[in-house]
This record gives sequence, C-alpha cells and structure tokens, in this order.
Amino acid sequence: MTSRLIIILGLVLGMSAAGGPPVSAQGEAGSAATEQAARTAARAWLGLLAEREFEESWDEAAPLLRERVDRDVWKQRAAQLVDSIGAASARTFTTVQFQDTLRQSTGPFVILRARATYDIGGFEEHLVLTLVDEEWRVAGYRVTPLRRPTPSRARPRPPGPRSSRRGGGS
Repeated sequence: MTSRLIIILGLVLGMSAAGGPPVSAQGEAGSAATEQAARTAARAWLGLLAEREFEESWDEAAPLLRERVDRDVWKQRAAQLVDSIGAASARTFTTVQFQDTLRQSTGPFVILRARATYDIGGFEEHLVLTLVDEEWRVAGYRVTPLRRPTPSRARPRPPGPRSSRRGGGS
C-alpha cells in the first residue's frame, strides 16, 4: 500500500519529469540566495506535513499543485502517506536544479532532492518549488523508497567436492 500512495502523490510531480539539463536565468549569487530561500520554504512546507497540517499544506502549496489535486483528496492521501511511513528523523538535501520551464509551465522552478530517514526506512524526496508572489511555494512533491542493493542472483554452491554425472554408465 505504501508504494501505491507514493505513486499517487508522485503524480503531482509528473510535470517535473523534464529531465533536461538545469537551466537558469539567474546569476551565481542569485542562485545561492534562491537555493537557500527554496530550501527554507521546502522545510517549512514539509514541517506542515510532519505536523499533520494537511489542509494548511494544501493552502500553502503553489497553484500548480492545487489545480491538479483537490483539497480533500490531498488531505486524505497525505494522511495515508504520513501514516504509512511515519515521521522523518533526518533529512539531507542532496541536489538542486534551477529550471525556467517544466513541460508547459513557466517558472522559475527550483527542484530539490533530499534523502530522508522515516520510521520505516530511507526515502528520496523530490520537491518542485515555484515563485508565487515573491515566495517559493511547493508545486510538486514525490517520495519514493531508496533502492536497496539487490543480492547477486547467482546461487551459492554447496561446499564439498563437485560430482559430475556425464554419459552412460559404469
């Protein structure tokens, strides 16, 4: 059920799957200030989820998110997600991208990725923020389980001498 909820909330972020190189109309100094402002806004918004303030998180989101997801649907799915993965005990932002456009939406946008530890394990969070009335607001949010290394599919051989049965008889 957790993966289904993660995918459902991930649909909100679908517009960010542009995957192209980061594009920014901002200079170096502007980028650092923009990144800091976007991270601060993201932390505050994630705090609303952690405090189970789902209605307020919807109210504080960018119109792009609110247009894609009804308030009651958001509240229900966000509650199910938080109930299924628990609380974040640690979060580290790992990457930031600046984009002027995402698909058919005009920005600017800041895409943040974070690694977070929740009650049930490690997750990667993707947040898309956009500037609305001079404030960064969350336009998309997706959380997915971190991939664990998969063990080799080769079967271990039993200890001892190998026996080979070839051919016909004795």
